[in-house]
This record gives sequence, C-alpha cells and structure tokens, in this order.
Amino acid sequence: MKGFKIMKVGITVVGLCFLSTYLMILFVAPTVRDNQVYVAASIDKESRLEEIHNNRLVFVGGSNLALGINSEKMASSTGRAVINMGLHAGLGLSFPLNEALFGLKKGDVVVLSIEYFLSETNFKLAAQLIDVNPEALDFFSLSPSNGDLIRLYIQSVQRCISALFYRLISGEKSDPIYNRYGFSKEGDLTSHFGKPGSEKIGDNTVFTNKDYSSEISKINDFIVSANKKGAIVFFTYPSFSKSAYMKNIEVISKLSSQYNAQLKCPILGNAQTFVLSDRYFFDTTYHLDSLGIQKRTGVMISILPSHLRR
Repeated sequence: MKGFKIMKVGITVVGLCFLSTYLMILFVAPTVRDNQVYVAASIDKESRLEEIHNNRLVFVGGSNLALGINSEKMASSTGRAVINMGLHAGLGLSFPLNEALFGLKKGDVVVLSIEYFLSETNFKLAAQLIDVNPEALDFFSLSPSNGDLIRLYIQSVQRCISALFYRLISGEKSDPIYNRYGFSKEGDLTSHFGKPGSEKIGDNTVFTNKDYSSEISKINDFIVSANKKGAIVFFTYPSFSKSAYMKNIEVISKLSSQYNAQLKCPILGNAQTFVLSDRYFFDTTYHLDSLGIQKRTGVMISILPSHLRR
C-alpha cells in the first residue's frame, strides 16, 4: 500500500512537471519566436513549391544546395522554373525527401544532391524549425518507440528557456548571413556574397566507413514515390572541397559503389564532378561562395540530359 502511494505521488509529480513545461512552451514560445531564423526559409520554399504548377526543376538536399547553385541561371539554361529546396543537413535525410515529395507534381524534374552519409536528425534544429513552421513536423520520420518525440519535446523546452534568456540579456539579433531573408525567391542563399569566409576549409571533416544501405533504401522509396507522381529523378553528388575529398577519398569511393549498385535513378556525374578547390568555398566543405556557385552551376547544366538544356 505504501509503495502504491509513493508511485501515485511520483506520477503526480511527473504529470505536474509535464504540464508546467507544456504551458511554458504554449505561452513563452510565441513571445520568443524568431520568424527570421534561417530554417524559417522552409516556409517560403514550400510556398514556391505549391504556387508554381508547371515545367519545374526541383533541387532536393541540404545546405550544399542552399549555398550551391544559381537557380536563375539554371532556369535560363533549362527553360524551367527552378525551386531550390536545399536548406540544412542537420534536419536529417527524411525531412528534405518528405517535404519535397509532398509538393511534387506530374512533369517535375528532380535533382537530388545529398550530403555524404546524411542520416540522423538534429533535434535542436528540428525543434527550431517546427516552432516557426509547425506543419514541418509531418515531414520528420519520428519514432515514438525510439524516444524521438521525447527528445524533440525536451529540445523545445530548452529552446524556449535559452531564447527567453538571450532575449532578456541581449535583445533579438538575427544572424547577418544565415537568416530567412538571405534567400532569393528561387531558394538560393545569397547573403554571404562578398563576405569574407573561413580561411581553413575541411580540416576536421573525416568520414568513417559505413553501410549506407538503409539510407539509400529511403532515397529509393522517395524515387519510386516521385515516379508514381509523374516526376523524373536524377542524383548528383554534393559540392565538396578538394582537401576534404582527398582526405576521405577511400570512404567516398566505397559509398559511391553503394550508390552505383543500389540507387534506383540515374546518377549524373560522379563523386569528383563537384569537387572544387578550397578557394571556392565560404565556411564549410559544402558551402560555396559566389564564384564557386557559378562554377558548380555551369557544370550542373552541362551534365543534365540534353533534353533538359536549351
């Protein structure tokens, strides 16, 4: 009987804690919400995907695309309306695939460009995204049995607390480069143009061998579903700095073998196609500066099938 009472008290305490944190999210979140945050650009990208109906070229992946192509030049060269859905690799693999798939239409041409070994979701980033774009929750493949929802909830609480703290001590400050309004209407981040980047690129980028089959299976599910909608899908490797590529060449080669054996769509180019000198990168091994973007865009246009080029 005593044990039952202790258990009852424990459940009550847990319930009250949950209720208090839920109320904090409910009432505090709107007051500290930053609608200019970088990931809020997903709202604008999804709107463009919904509003443009015909003759579309859709790029799907992470920030290697956000800071990686000149969509205006792509549109001029292909005669298609370009939608750059690339945002952030920290959102994981399922998010960009599900987000794009939801808005695909018959006749779309899709170019996938996935960062190397992209897989897991950063729950802190996911919580930030869902705060400004609640519908984005549907695009994450979260597993209740694995505690994903609990991790997301904890990150939401922590985000509210930290955002409130920084708001009180320093006021609202947006990142001058990585913010929602740094994107072009097509979805390219351009706010870093002309800005000084990092002197060292790729020093700490080291991959380990991994069986990527389960992730390729997810990509194949996307390809099959996109095909059923009447869309054509192509795959390209991401832009990558030469120093990081040379450091990881054996691991990338093995990953390429997995793609070649398992991927259910045409692969345009190879892993070296978008390997560029470090001087073309802005601040990471994936983020190109304005010159690098022009260079990659030109190569991208050249490897597209002839019927997609004017």
